[in-house]
Amino acid sequence: MRLDKVYSFNPIPKELNATEAKHILGPQANMWTEYITDFKHVEYMLFPRLLALSEVAWGTSDPAAYKSFEQRVIHEFAYLDKMNINYSKAIFELNGHIVSKEGKMYYELSTIKQDGTIRYTNDGSAPNAQSPVYQGPILVDKTMTILAASFANDRMIGSVLKQDFVISQSTGKAIQLQHEPNEAYLANGAATLVDGVYGNKQYFKKNWLGFNGEDLVATIDMGSAASYSNVELNVVDQNASWIFYPQAVKVYVSNDNQNFSLIKEVGKEAIAASKGTIKLTFEKQKAPFIKVEVQHLNQIPVGHAGAGLPAWLFVDELTVY
Repeated sequence: MRLDKVYSFNPIPKELNATEAKHILGPQANMWTEYITDFKHVEYMLFPRLLALSEVAWGTSDPAAYKSFEQRVIHEFAYLDKMNINYSKAIFELNGHIVSKEGKMYYELSTIKQDGTIRYTNDGSAPNAQSPVYQGPILVDKTMTILAASFANDRMIGSVLKQDFVISQSTGKAIQLQHEPNEAYLANGAATLVDGVYGNKQYFKKNWLGFNGEDLVATIDMGSAASYSNVELNVVDQNASWIFYPQAVKVYVSNDNQNFSLIKEVGKEAIAASKGTIKLTFEKQKAPFIKVEVQHLNQIPVGHAGAGLPAWLFVDELTVY
């Protein structure tokens, strides 16, 4: 949880009246360590969050005055350094968000510490004190790697944020889904499939759309100048998590977004051999609408956890070229 979220935590639920609220003795911080292997990692997870929770417990936290608290936290970093505590410097780290405006795609940068200076590059080189200062969303109109970091007094603070973009003819295009993904795996909605960012197949919480018992049926408006002969998409096969490869993928085209013609399909064998990156090649097309249907495995097979229940389908990046 971000530091500002911890600081704004209210241990007394608003649903309680004054009499009921008297029974709230205060907050507590639980540290679950099943995936933490050493105490340095414990320190990293606790600090500076505990500084925020302390003020919550004292009753002195004021979300409206978060900037004042932020400065106190930065002041305390010198003490944590002296104590050799391995604290998180996420207060200086950046967040990246893809936005679309007027048919163009941009990469928007932000940081919790809003008064810092952000510098970036878009050629894959490491940002330094001479790199351009971030002034607003960065136009993404070609394949590029954006690296960015926070700077203070011409010195980098925090870590470098890296984001790769692979641009194809479908990147940033208007896209519609027949079925909505599961609310736990919405990512950035349908636009996730055409944002030029490839999801990590080992970590499918971010940049993936997840469907439970539903097919992915996506229609992309390629525009009047479209000319393409390939479709690629990425899928996940993590059976222990009830996620399976699809049983079929089909590609259709249309001139009016009403009547579609099937031009290519692949089945289970080709999908299994794809290792998660499915490529469909066909004769060159110029139809303005292309529909990709990814059919989920109806039920989890016998012999697997969850056998008989609907299988999960995870898909990312529909690349058309």
